[in-house]
Parts: sequence; structure tokens; C-alpha cells
Amino acid sequence: MANPDADPDGLEPVITLAELADQLGVSVQTLYDLRRKGEGPRVFRVGRELRVRRTEVTAWLQRLEERDAERRTGERS
Repeated sequence: MANPDADPDGLEPVITLAELADQLGVSVQTLYDLRRKGEGPRVFRVGRELRVRRTEVTAWLQRLEERDAERRTGERS
């Protein structure tokens, strides 16, 4: 299945952790801490820098939203 966000060469857009941190309004260290705890988005290394696919960021944020909704629903019971 082709990704509609892919460029003409078929590659998905990727961003650095610094770019993601800036977009989310958190520090890069926060993302490293989440990654260390197994709670961050799946990343990969290109050279010396970690990168993340935009589709992975979307999926990760969705997982966070779902966990938050589950927790809030549990608090109301």
C-alpha cells in the first residue's frame, strides 16, 4: 500500500528529535527520557542523529490519546 505522504521516491518524510521536540513544545531530553522508558515514538539513527517518521509520530500521539482516554474513563468509574 502506497503512503500518500511519501515523496516521489517512495520515502516517508522524517524529522529529527529536535524538530519533534520543537513541534510538541517539549525538550529533546523529554523525548530521550520517554524513549528510554519505552514510551516514546519508534526512532532510527541516520548517522549520529535519531530520526522519526511522521507516520510514527501520528501513531504514537494516537496511542497516547487512547491511553489518556482510558485512564480518564477509569477515574470516573
